[in-house]
Amino acid sequence: MRALTGLVKGLRELSVIIPKWAKYAAMDEDGEVLVYAKKPEINISSWYVELHDNAMIIARVDPSKYINWTDSLVEIMAIQSHRCDDKAI
Repeated sequence: MRALTGLVKGLRELSVIIPKWAKYAAMDEDGEVLVYAKKPEINISSWYVELHDNAMIIARVDPSKYINWTDSLVEIMAIQSHRCDDKAI
């Protein structure tokens, strides 16, 4: 398990613990924040992956307070690399 703050674009105050297999995170239209093992595709009101791929709800938020859910997808490895770079400066 890893802990990340600001996991999803626009959710900077969201601090969550995520599984090691998680590589992507995104918020659905209804405010569910999920992590995914593989990059999800956009659907009518949510992100989706094949049934056999790992996905897990890690939080629920009020979606009206944040950016458009369709812009929320982030790559977790990119966040961690960026944070390492910030610490080095």
